[in-house]
Amino acid sequence: MEFNKLFDLKGKTAIVTGGANGIGKATALRLAQAGVDIVIADLKLDDAKVVAEEIEKLGVKALAIECNILKDEGLVKLVDEVMKEFGAIHILINNAGGGGRENPFNRVTV
Repeated sequence: MEFNKLFDLKGKTAIVTGGANGIGKATALRLAQAGVDIVIADLKLDDAKVVAEEIEKLGVKALAIECNILKDEGLVKLVDEVMKEFGAIHILINNAGGGGRENPFNRVTV
């Protein structure tokens, strides 16, 4: 069976954090092949724009947004821009890393 018939997600919108490179980019491209409009949220805006252009060639909408997922104001801006442009968020791929030395995983309390 064809991939597009198996996973038809036309009309959905996804945010892919860390979507400008690596696994995030590959995930964004695969979702776009299934008909999903994609928002590439990444610290590297220039790289995100390149991926967004590649995605648009697949026949879906794409938007590149500079975003630092470690900053609340960056996340609020991201959601606001996506809602303004697309009207909904259906899929969220939390691919971007974060924490590092400031918030090492073994010191995080729940």
